Amino acid sequence: MTTTESEADRLQHAHPLVIPIPQKTPPAREPHQGGGPRGVGEPIENCTS
Repeated sequence: MTTTESEADRLQHAHPLVIPIPQKTPPAREPHQGGGPRGVGEPIENCTS
């Protein structure tokens, strides 16, 4: 029964790993709006234009 729990834990861990990826995109937009000293803010504004 330990193998079944290990598999479920691994599946649950894989889900949260995919969620953090998209969540990292929204935060990058906030800094670009405030001033975006980073080079990522410039390309984002160009795409919106």
